[in-house]
Amino acid sequence: MRCRMANARVVGEEHQQRRGRLFSNRGAIFMFKANQLIMINQDIKVAADSVVFAYVDANLSILLIQRKNDPFKGMWALPGGFVENDEDLDAGAMRELKEETGIDLKTMQQLRTYGKPGRDPRFRSISVVHQAIINPAEHKIAAGDDAASTQWFNTKELPEMAFDHKEVVDYAIAHFSVSLNS
Repeated sequence: MRCRMANARVVGEEHQQRRGRLFSNRGAIFMFKANQLIMINQDIKVAADSVVFAYVDANLSILLIQRKNDPFKGMWALPGGFVENDEDLDAGAMRELKEETGIDLKTMQQLRTYGKPGRDPRFRSISVVHQAIINPAEHKIAAGDDAASTQWFNTKELPEMAFDHKEVVDYAIAHFSVSLNS
């Protein structure tokens, strides 16, 4: 049995009968691949970001936060952050939205997942993006936590954004437009 390096290592031939299945032992995850038992070794952070739409002065707008900390300190970004170990993805998105903007929603819809390596310069991260449309008159926005400020932006006049958030916003706008027309 050969050992595959990088993100895995051979554990032993006695587990050949478990071929094709994932299994766990003392917190480690193992799987059979090409007749080798390998240990999956991942260090991936999970985030939940939010695209919040509203009509402001009759224009479709998106709520952004200005980052208080590096990376991308001072740049605009979607509200969001890392999901806690014992937290549901939807709950994490709503918690981060409330912490950073003051908006307290009870539900949001998952839109899409982003996970391209390098999207966060600090480490590998996967973001589950959520969306909502709100009436801005019913929600007072206030920057908090690691947001220096928060502001509504017309979708036709967006600032430069941190991370891959421009790609996320472009997809969300296109998805929103399709939803309205169907």
